Amino acid sequence: MPEATRSASFDLPVLVIGFNRLDHLSQVLGAVAKYHDGPVYVLLDRARPDRGDESERCAAVRAWVSEWSSTRHNVSLRTPDANLGVARAIPFGIDWVLGEGHERVAVLEDDCVPAPDFFSFMAQNLDHYAQDDRVMMVSGNQFVPARVMADYPYSHYFSNFIHIWGWGTWARAWRHYDHHMRILEDRRAREAVSDLLPRRREANQFIKLWLRQKSDPNDQAWASRWMLSCISQSGLCVCPTKNLVRNIGFGGSSTHTRYASKYQVVPLQRLDSDLQPPSEVHPWRAADRWWFDHLIWKNPLARARRLASRISPASVEDEI
Repeated sequence: MPEATRSASFDLPVLVIGFNRLDHLSQVLGAVAKYHDGPVYVLLDRARPDRGDESERCAAVRAWVSEWSSTRHNVSLRTPDANLGVARAIPFGIDWVLGEGHERVAVLEDDCVPAPDFFSFMAQNLDHYAQDDRVMMVSGNQFVPARVMADYPYSHYFSNFIHIWGWGTWARAWRHYDHHMRILEDRRAREAVSDLLPRRREANQFIKLWLRQKSDPNDQAWASRWMLSCISQSGLCVCPTKNLVRNIGFGGSSTHTRYASKYQVVPLQRLDSDLQPPSEVHPWRAADRWWFDHLIWKNPLARARRLASRISPASVEDEI
């Protein structure tokens, strides 16, 4: 890998969230060690007290990461006193890194393997949009098929939605994160948020989802809370035109991705050498419509389409 690509992200702090899947986490940390020279923060959640078989797996993860980090000068390791759960662990980790004095952070969960160009893409865009309040985060994901992307001339686009299989943000944006989703408590504010979503099907589905999550103390979603925080600020997400993160966590051990479809399993790709930002900061609706209709929409036909598109992740080969 060219040295310029590694050095471009030298001072970018990367947060990696782990739990009880050593095989997954070791692949992620292996890619981080290979392609990133900057500081690495590893947060390892504790076992859940009611899952007796989990303690041993979590202990094995901690032992492996402790040994792995002992040979590296730039790794900080932290384990909470008790299980946080996925809804709390990721915000906890981001607060930890930003609390160390950093103004930005890239985030990888233990099933999100980054491509070589992920880190330079994060660093360059987190630099480029650092002072632009219209932009709330930078994603490493790309799900939109080539036929939709064919005539798009830039290296990234802007989305109304967030994509969190490898992403980054700034302290100035993260301060808007509200785990308790307080904006939903005011009817007028809730209606204003609904109006910020371009299509009625999107507004109806997300408002219903947010209200359900707010009323459920056991809900384990953090990303939808972050999306509400971004949308309430009219904030946009930077998305690359090539896929820079591959999710390897499909299956029974996953919280949210038990089954894989061809829409979700996208090979890792390389970016063009010259990054060309869009000339204007506004969402590309064609990509957003495709993403929502194919991956998110709860319409029966959309559900059936996803069911029919199930594949084995092993059948998709990376392009790097």
